[in-house]
Amino acid sequence: TSHNVSVDGLMARIARIIQVPIGQQLSFSFKDLELQGEAEVVWIEHDEHSTLLGLKYLHLERDFIPGVPRFVRDETVLSA
Repeated sequence: TSHNVSVDGLMARIARIIQVPIGQQLSFSFKDLELQGEAEVVWIEHDEHSTLLGLKYLHLERDFIPGVPRFVRDETVLSA
């Protein structure tokens, strides 16, 4: 399940203990967020029954994520 989503990546909780190396590239799909793509594992934590992954987006197939601000680059051109 998704745990937290930001503009740079997401945290995902897996309901079992898994071993994933830091730097591993993973595909993901969250139907409730209509979000899918590829991410890199940047950190991993375990508790007694689950694994929490910190993931950095490598490829994202959605422009808008509810609750996450969208930043737009100012395209103003200055002339001399």
